[in-house]
Amino acid sequence: FEGKADKDIEKKMIIFVRHGESTWNDTFNKGDRKTLAFIQGFLPGLVKAIFMEWYFWVTGQEVESWFYDAPLSKKGQKQADTIHKYLPEAK
Repeated sequence: FEGKADKDIEKKMIIFVRHGESTWNDTFNKGDRKTLAFIQGFLPGLVKAIFMEWYFWVTGQEVESWFYDAPLSKKGQKQADTIHKYLPEAK
């Protein structure tokens, strides 16, 4: 940048965003839930996940999965909405 005035140098901001919580994370990770709440919800969540895998298979949606490349959970969708609102302001 030798010889360039400060006004000639363009500045850029890079924001790294990690994915939001997925259905897999919701089923298998405690996250910010209390231990008792996680334990109480684990078995029903596991049954739901297995049912969803079966449903995807029966309906011919084998490319969908609760476990592999899982979609965003409700919390993950909320996280995505929050970052979507934040990004235009980060200039």
